[in-house]
Amino acid sequence: MIKEKSEALENFKIFKIEVEKQLGKIIKVVRFDHGGKYYGKYGATGQHMGPFTLYLQDCGIVLQYTLP
Repeated sequence: MIKEKSEALENFKIFKIEVEKQLGKIIKVVRFDHGGKYYGKYGATGQHMGPFTLYLQDCGIVLQYTLP
């Protein structure tokens, strides 16, 4: 359990390593709601990706967004 949303990325990195080592499988997809807390926000110049989204893209993990 995390106490602050700002801890999500670091905890996900740990989770990802554990899953990949223990199960021998890679994480392919992560689902987010459209809250913007993790994936970023849209502004006048387009989408501003957050650090979580940038990390997932670097790892080749596909982002899926749930319906509201």
